[in-house]
This record gives sequence, C-alpha cells and structure tokens, in this order.
Amino acid sequence: MDHKIGAAQGVDDHSDSNLWSLCEWHHNRKTGGEASAVAHAKPPRRRPPEEHPGMIH
Repeated sequence: MDHKIGAAQGVDDHSDSNLWSLCEWHHNRKTGGEASAVAHAKPPRRRPPEEHPGMIH
C-alpha cells in the first residue's frame, strides 16, 4: 500500500481514497522519485522584499 498523494506533497491523508496498491518495483520507483525531489529541493534564491523602514507601522 502506498499513498497517492503523500507527505512529500505536504499532505497527511491516510484515508482509503488516498491509498493504492503498488507492486514493489513501482513503489520503489515512486518513493525514490519523491525522496530525490525532497533531497534536491533548493531554497529560494532571493530574500523576500522587506518593507521600507519609513513604512513600518
């Protein structure tokens, strides 16, 4: 059993409608792809813009 949409996508849904049965090969392929995406995720390159000091309330 595997989650159709899982924690890698930020979903914590363990309901029956979010589960499916996969063979070992497909499960390993899906899980490996998700783990690789998380491991290689890059933070944003730019800092978010800050408010001008004169505009802070």
